Amino acid sequence: MALVPLVAQNAPSQSRERVEAIRTLAHRASFGWGTVVGLLLIAGARPLSQAFTDDAEVTPHIVQYFWIIGGSYGFYGLLMSTTAILNGRQEPRSSLMLLLVKTVALTIPAMWTGAQFGAGGLFAGVALSNVLGAAVSLRWDALSGLARRHPAADATGSEG
Repeated sequence: MALVPLVAQNAPSQSRERVEAIRTLAHRASFGWGTVVGLLLIAGARPLSQAFTDDAEVTPHIVQYFWIIGGSYGFYGLLMSTTAILNGRQEPRSSLMLLLVKTVALTIPAMWTGAQFGAGGLFAGVALSNVLGAAVSLRWDALSGLARRHPAADATGSEG
């Protein structure tokens, strides 16, 4: 993602305003683009499903997938832009932990629970994990940003 070098170039300097502007733009663009793609998938679910298969038993599942998960793509974009920002700030462990939390703590349990109600429930579990993953990632980013703005030296009361 082109976001990583932009953040990496500005993060070490005193360009916090630039990094914040990049972060805000990245989140808006990721959410917006994901939402547009999701809406296109929802609107075109039937014709798209027919491009994948002629099987009358499979087509409804593809349509259902696009209808349910497509609506959560914008949220997934927020998660991905947050991980890119963390990587750009030289915080790859935080990025990895965020993705592990999303996958292991959110997606797998939500999919398993949803699967108890059929394919639609499984898809709803993925969509729910995308929404919750976005919320966790935004909180993670906010806490990580706070740590960057208020280094430990400031907490001791020394003024440099």
